[in-house]
Amino acid sequence: MRHKEKDNSVSLYIFRILENTTNFFKMLKESEVEMPTFYKRGHSFCI
Repeated sequence: MRHKEKDNSVSLYIFRILENTTNFFKMLKESEVEMPTFYKRGHSFCI
């Protein structure tokens, strides 16, 4: 029981982070501010 709870919270935490990052990128796309430099950084960060 305890293990399941822990896994749940971890997956929820990761899901929240993923959601936040996607929202962040959406926001960036909408407000195209200094895209090229950020994309260079983003690609190195993703890989």
